[in-house]
Amino acid sequence: MQPLPDDDFSTRHDGWPCNLEDRDARLVLAAVLDLTDDARTRHEPVRVSAQNDVVILLGTVASWEARDAAAAVARGTPGARDLCNALRVAEDAGDRADVDEFDRLVATMDRPLAEDEMPARPLRRRRDRWTVPVTASAWGALPLAIGAGHLPALPILLVVLAVTFTVFSIKARSLLR
Repeated sequence: MQPLPDDDFSTRHDGWPCNLEDRDARLVLAAVLDLTDDARTRHEPVRVSAQNDVVILLGTVASWEARDAAAAVARGTPGARDLCNALRVAEDAGDRADVDEFDRLVATMDRPLAEDEMPARPLRRRRDRWTVPVTASAWGALPLAIGAGHLPALPILLVVLAVTFTVFSIKARSLLR
């Protein structure tokens, strides 16, 4: 654990005001005190932060037991609504079979993915240059056909709507391929 500030800390360090009026700052202090009071986590290098009443644990601990203990202690801190346990376990601690899948993901976030772990490539969207011009032409011809041709408006409007629907359904189908 990093050393805890004493009462005179903020007066000795002028550039760093300590604002314990902030809920997250109080939550961090309470979590750090709880972690230092627990014998299982007292000597582990855990960095604690908080955001919107969520305690965030960072660092690398020596064992899976220390990781679980730190999570349990931080989760039990008064005022903590949730916990983000981003603690990593030292490589020499070995694997553990009962690790939660989310914890396994978080523990491997900073290492590069192997070739078989790479996510599927997103669909490439084709650029169909005809979608907007065809639709704009149909809607642009609507007032001309009604005004200049003295044609009834409803059938022409229905034709333009049908063209628009057809163009965009073809576009949607091409994006889903």
